[in-house]
Amino acid sequence: MSGKLVKYDLLALARVLLPVQIGVLGVCILVSIGLTITMRTNYGSNSFYGSGALDLLGSMSVLGVLLVCAVLLAGFFMTLFLVARHFYLNIYSDEGYLTMTLPATVNQHIISKTVSGFIWVLINGLVMLLGIGIVYFFGLAYEGLINLDLVQSLEISLSHITRYSPLLLVVYPLAVSVGALGQLLCVYACLAGGCAWAKKHRVALAVGLIFAVNIVTSIIGSVGDAAVATFTGDGSMLSFLYLGSTTQLYDYYLATSVVSLFIGGALIVAYYAFMHHSLANRLNLE
Repeated sequence: MSGKLVKYDLLALARVLLPVQIGVLGVCILVSIGLTITMRTNYGSNSFYGSGALDLLGSMSVLGVLLVCAVLLAGFFMTLFLVARHFYLNIYSDEGYLTMTLPATVNQHIISKTVSGFIWVLINGLVMLLGIGIVYFFGLAYEGLINLDLVQSLEISLSHITRYSPLLLVVYPLAVSVGALGQLLCVYACLAGGCAWAKKHRVALAVGLIFAVNIVTSIIGSVGDAAVATFTGDGSMLSFLYLGSTTQLYDYYLATSVVSLFIGGALIVAYYAFMHHSLANRLNLE
């Protein structure tokens, strides 16, 4: 039953999220083309501000980069919003009466919503990386297909990480993934709390809970980073300001990633337990 639920949720989300991801990539490609024209025009003229036309092209390139940033950010929040909307409508609206009559346990419903939502969050993350890559490597190519200078800079950065802290290449992406899953479950848990505790304005309460929980978790994360800096640096709470050596700096990044990984894992367990309790004992349908 869990497989069928995940399949249904993925298809339901695909109807609204696939156009969003295509739109984000489309904007990135269009901006990349515009930036490429700008870069090659300026490179060929050997002057960035040589004429009014070049001034206009320069302004357009800046606006293009700002547009990409805005679109990527909007795409992320839109993805999270639509995933949360699907969770709310499928569980707490009129659809909930049908959903909860299916021969599936509370755990299966939660796992289905979590897996399907997380898959689309990951897809959005890959779309964001692809969009940045298109603009960064192709849009800023002043000659040829790819900006080889930027490729070389990326290779140097990766070689430094591989040399000083190869484990960071594994731990950091894992910490980011756990953080994204935790954020998704945070939204789910806050929606469950808002629907369980409020008779009216349930979504408003859920939004307030999301902000409150994120403030608390941000404070916890900051305290964890400060504690890591204390042990990584010279022993003072401000020691992260004095991380001078490359090895020490990468050790700090690795340690903060590990701490984030453990904090994120603990929050995921807490969010899941709260959701299960709410759905099993305090389900309040409209």
